[in-house]
Amino acid sequence: ISDFIATKTLKEQQVFYKKKWNSRRWRLYFHLASSRFMLQRFARQRGSFTHVQAKIAASDYLKRLEIKLNNVLLSSNYFLNYCLTGNYGKTLPPYLEEKNLTIYKKNLTSLSIVSKNALAYLKSRPANTISKFNLSDIFESLSSSEIEQLWGEIIRTAKKDAVVVFWDNLMTKPLPSYVSKKVKAENQLASELYVKDRV
Repeated sequence: ISDFIATKTLKEQQVFYKKKWNSRRWRLYFHLASSRFMLQRFARQRGSFTHVQAKIAASDYLKRLEIKLNNVLLSSNYFLNYCLTGNYGKTLPPYLEEKNLTIYKKNLTSLSIVSKNALAYLKSRPANTISKFNLSDIFESLSSSEIEQLWGEIIRTAKKDAVVVFWDNLMTKPLPSYVSKKVKAENQLASELYVKDRV
């Protein structure tokens, strides 16, 4: 693990992965750890698979990981560092960087932690009040009618030119047709960000 993280260039990292890391034992472990049984029991919230019809293939997860290993240097990937070592390594997530501390302190009085589901929270908010949405793994655990309701609330509460970033882990559900008329999809930007994503 230390040698893998210590690689200095993407090329060096790619060669290390191909020649030293990507063994039969690694692939077997990865497939076992990424099986539906293991994910349901230990890695996902209860109900995450309720509306997932697609087969969950560990090979898909492995392809995703290999995209990251081919495009993002491990030494700068705090997420994978944490997964491999239990530590962030030399690169911290932005929310832990000292230079951002003053920003947080300045905004501390306006920070509130909410522990209710997204739909209930958005329903409690006034219209046109939210400028940014970061929705990770939220749609895949919802039914079609719940997805429509949630998008309705996102559109209602979004300010003009709000940014909505969302992604799913197990499957991507199509946007309801009325959403496509009200939201401009940035497919090219999404593809570029996907390659750079550390997760």
